[in-house]
Amino acid sequence: MVIATQSQKTNPVIVLACIGLALIVVLILLLYFISTETKTILLMRQEKQALERDRQILVSAQNIYDTYKKEIQVITNVFPNEETLPQFLQILEERVRDVSDSYSVKFSSLTPLVEQEKLYLLLVVTMKTDLPRLEKFLASLETLPYMTHIVSINGKTPDGYISNQEISIGIKVYVQNPFTN
Repeated sequence: MVIATQSQKTNPVIVLACIGLALIVVLILLLYFISTETKTILLMRQEKQALERDRQILVSAQNIYDTYKKEIQVITNVFPNEETLPQFLQILEERVRDVSDSYSVKFSSLTPLVEQEKLYLLLVVTMKTDLPRLEKFLASLETLPYMTHIVSINGKTPDGYISNQEISIGIKVYVQNPFTN
């Protein structure tokens, strides 16, 4: 018995069709990946532009700060913070001590109060002094290196206006916002 085997020839049209179909699938996948990568590239370009704008804003802000650094520092120094408040009190006490026989300085609040978005501490200076020395003290408040505002002056004059009297002065001391350093 002889077994005859016949070799099947593959039809070239089927082979070309399979290769064409495979190429179409590969082309579709390639186009999909190219589309995805194109979107990623566009997104990265937008991010790069946004970062460049942010960098330009930072450079501009730094230039403005460098230009006005001294003015900003002068303005900042006018408003004490928690660190510079003892220095303010020391200057104030020196001026009170120079014009009074006895004095006290008391804060009405240890946390800043708010007035039209400005922070301030309210303190009361009580002193025993006469009218000429009181005038000298009030004039010295005008030269303080800090922003203050007198809100009240009350006096007890048991022996008349010429002799020593007990004076209470309410003072607002404007502080930095935020108050903590």
